[in-house]
Amino acid sequence: MIKILLVEDTYPDRVLFKKIVQSINETETIPESYSVTDADTLGTAIQWMTLDSFDVVFLDLHLPDSFGGETIERMREFAAATPIVIMTNLDNDTIAIDSLSKGFQDYMVKESITPHLLHRAEKYARERFRIVMEKEKLIHDLEEALAKVNTLRRLIPICAHCKKIRDDEGYWEQVDHYISQHSDIKFSHGLCPECMQKLYPEYIDENDIRENDG
Repeated sequence: MIKILLVEDTYPDRVLFKKIVQSINETETIPESYSVTDADTLGTAIQWMTLDSFDVVFLDLHLPDSFGGETIERMREFAAATPIVIMTNLDNDTIAIDSLSKGFQDYMVKESITPHLLHRAEKYARERFRIVMEKEKLIHDLEEALAKVNTLRRLIPICAHCKKIRDDEGYWEQVDHYISQHSDIKFSHGLCPECMQKLYPEYIDENDIRENDG
């Protein structure tokens, strides 16, 4: 069930929207089904969004308590994690198109809404929103990775004797632990030939030593 929040102050438009959604639910060729929660003011819509989560919002920009650009900014604040489709009248295309540049996913002309167009707008809006979220996550992950690289590039205090590294909080820790904490590098521990000969000479074959020495 795809949950729609309809923000529309005109009662006949709300009724028509719900009828269109009902016809979609009764259409066998459309696999998705929808539920509609409606609000006639932006304040009511915000209350609904604090109480429940929605898959998509259909928004009229001209409301009793908010108009045009103000509606856009407030919805961006309260519905940052939800795709939004703008609903506009024929003479408001400019405002609707401008809203797309501000991060909304699609817009529809009220007089032209059909079951097919509504279903397509909802589907495309959620898909565009998913792509945007994935892009933002990728950028965030890259920024974190660069920050880790920059951390490892800086001058790092290291003990001249035991080779421990001092972290930002003043604690001394082993080199492998420090690098693992500040990067995705993982260590597999073993012994080099020199240390093996020094610590466990009884396990060293003389032929292996000569081969390692060249």
